[in-house]
Amino acid sequence: MVTFRPFKDGWPRLRFGELHEHSAAGERLAEIAEDSGRMVRTPAYAWLEGFVYKPDKDIKEDSRYLDFYDRTITLLWHDEDLND
Repeated sequence: MVTFRPFKDGWPRLRFGELHEHSAAGERLAEIAEDSGRMVRTPAYAWLEGFVYKPDKDIKEDSRYLDFYDRTITLLWHDEDLND
């Protein structure tokens, strides 16, 4: 897995390691689901550091498989305040 960390010293930070099973990309890798095909709600803890004890916080995710590249691309958004 290749990870891009846009917030080098800031917040929020993407978590490193294996894809989380509760993310759309993780479900696709496990062959539980197909491409999300649109923005879907995903628990913030599936992608971001520091949210393990905040299961009520969500972000938006769109994960799609790119057959030509044999890769999955994931876009993440958050439009709510995650600091609460």
